[in-house]
Amino acid sequence: EISKWVFAERGVLRASNVNHTKGDGTLAELLLKQKTRLDLPQSLFPEPEIAKNSQVYRIGETIDYSLKVEEYDADKGGWVPFAASDLQVEFVMLDPFERITLSNDPQSGIFSTTFTAPDKYGIFKFRIMYRRVGLTVLLINTQVSLRPYKHNEHERFIPSAYPYYFSVFSIMIGFFVFIYSFINAACDPPSKTKKID
Repeated sequence: EISKWVFAERGVLRASNVNHTKGDGTLAELLLKQKTRLDLPQSLFPEPEIAKNSQVYRIGETIDYSLKVEEYDADKGGWVPFAASDLQVEFVMLDPFERITLSNDPQSGIFSTTFTAPDKYGIFKFRIMYRRVGLTVLLINTQVSLRPYKHNEHERFIPSAYPYYFSVFSIMIGFFVFIYSFINAACDPPSKTKKID
C-alpha cells in the first residue's frame, strides 16, 4: 500500500466540473465583459482587482455550489468517485463568511450545497482546502463578486419605516394647520391710548 501511495497509484484526488449558479439555476451576471482592443499596447501593469469576466452575485442571493471529486485507484483501473463526509467549502473575503460542509453522492462523486450570500459586498472566493493523511491536497479557488442592491431592486415602501412616513406627513399637516390658523386668526387692532403726563 505504501509503494502504491509513493508512486501515486492511490490517494490522488482531482476535482472537475466546479460549478456555481444562482438558486434558480441561472448563471451569475458578468461584471466586466472581455473586450479585445487591438489599438491599445500591451500593458506591463497587472489587471485591476476585479478580473474580467468576473461573475457577480447580489447580496442575500441564494447560491448553489457543486463539484465532482475523484480519486485515482490503479487497482480499479483509473479514476473512481471519491466519498467523504468532511469536505467543506468556504466563502471567503479576508476571513470566511460561510463555511459549509458539502453533501455528496457516493455513486457519482458530486459534492454540492446551497447557501445564502452574506450582506457584505466585495470580492469573494469559493475556497476548498482539503488535507487528509494519505491523500493529496485538494485546493480549489474560484473568485466571484458580490454587489449591493441596485436602486430599482429595493422595495418602494419599507413596512418597518411606516412610523417615519407617518411622522413626516403629520408634521406637514401640522405645519399647514399652523400657517392657516396664523393667517386667519382674528387680530384686535392696536388700541389708541393717550399718554398722560
